[in-house]
Amino acid sequence: TSHLYAKRVMHFDEDSWQPLVVDQYDNSGKIWRVSEAYPIVYYDIPILYDSLLAHYDLQNGRYLAIGFNAPGQVERFDVTLRDKDFSPAALSRRGRR
Repeated sequence: TSHLYAKRVMHFDEDSWQPLVVDQYDNSGKIWRVSEAYPIVYYDIPILYDSLLAHYDLQNGRYLAIGFNAPGQVERFDVTLRDKDFSPAALSRRGRR
């Protein structure tokens, strides 16, 4: 089986057990990409949730930062999902091409 990354090294937060940094290596053993998670604690829920995910392509000099919340924007954790929301048809409706 061929994988995109020859090796991954995950660095976990000791309290939450969430991977906060992931080092990804190419087939020649060189570090290729690094991913970082920037979590915050929502004490009133309580949950530790990523407020930002950053992915760095070190070989090509590119990065992608996703999930950044604008000031005043709050994540919603009160959404009720049902099993049928995960059916192939439901997922197809929510997908984008």
